[in-house]
This record gives sequence, C-alpha cells and structure tokens, in this order.
Amino acid sequence: MTSMFAFNKEILASSGAEICVEATFCSPSHSNLIVAVSSNLFVYSLVEEDSPDVVHSIDFDQSLMGEEEFPNLMPLLEPSKKGQVPTVARMELFAKFKLNGNVCSMAAIRTQTSVGLLGMDSLLISWADAKMSLIEFNMGTNSIVTVSLHYYEREEFKNSSLSERGYPEIRMDPQNRCAALQFYQDKLAILPFKQESSSSNLFDSENPSEEYEFYG
Repeated sequence: MTSMFAFNKEILASSGAEICVEATFCSPSHSNLIVAVSSNLFVYSLVEEDSPDVVHSIDFDQSLMGEEEFPNLMPLLEPSKKGQVPTVARMELFAKFKLNGNVCSMAAIRTQTSVGLLGMDSLLISWADAKMSLIEFNMGTNSIVTVSLHYYEREEFKNSSLSERGYPEIRMDPQNRCAALQFYQDKLAILPFKQESSSSNLFDSENPSEEYEFYG
C-alpha cells in the first residue's frame, strides 16, 4: 500500500493559534484553556503559586517618623492581612493531541453522558467540508475519545464551487439543548442533545439525528 506521506507530509508544525475555548475538560474541579492549532489540540491548565516576591507592610510609629516636621512624606500603609499570601497564576501545558484534520471551529458543551454527569465538558469540533464530531477526555487513560461523528456532505447540497463554500461554523444553544452547524454558506444542520427529562426535550425520539438532521 502506498503511504499517504507521498501525497501529504507535514514538514513544519503550525505555530499560530487559530481557535480557543474555555472549558472544564480534563477535571471537574479545574478549568482548561483549549487551543486549536491546525490539526493539533493543546490543553492548558491554570496553576496558582505563591508569589516569589512577597512584600509585607510595615507598621510605622508616627511619633518616631516626625510627622510634624515632614507631614507630606508620611506613607499611608494599610496593615497586611495575616494568613493571606499573594499568589501568581501561570498557564501550564497539560496535554497535546494530534487530530486527523484541521479544526474549522470548536465549542464546549455539557452533555448528559458519564463525563458530563461528573461535571466535565465535551468538545464539539467541525471539519471541512461539512463534518462534526463530539469528543471527551478520558481520565483513566489521559486521552481523548470520540463519542459521535456527524457527516453532512451530500451531493445535493454542493451547489457552489469549493472556494465559495467557506468553513463550517458551530453555534451552541446557551442551555446546551442543541448545536447548529452552518455549512455550504446557506445550509444549517441541527444536532440535538439529550436532556435530563423527556418533557424538556423537543427531540424526543429513539434516533433524533434521523428525524431532525437537516435545516436549511
């Protein structure tokens, strides 16, 4: 079998950040900054540390400093609060993942899967020309897993040239009920998500993607 490197081989890795989102992705108790750089996914964690330069306030005796002689030179220092140490925050690279394609858009979503019930977010990523995938972080293996794939590239929708189609864009519902994918300029696909109760789920069927797959 001919290697795919004969057709496409990455010589230099991309260095420009294109898309970033904030999500509780790797742990229920910490927020992460997720940056997409071409076909690479970087996950950063916020780490807080004690400040290396801790300056404590000094209590001055007003009578010893000569307040009457130098009234304008007296510093007005507030007493330091005991037990509080200044901290500094920095971004630390937690993980890096190689993806099978360039990320076009990305959004964080809280689903009703086992990961979502733990208080962690999932990532919804769109790919060219009109594909979308839902991925989650597995704390047991420290890797990402694909939960679902959605393919909308039908021949009847390709009514324009490749250069005019643009990139698929993801838009999320603020209540995490569904996601919308705009593709081929004027096409819209709605991806519903399972809700806690069936009464609040507008797409109450065994396979919602079959009944409510395209809106354009």
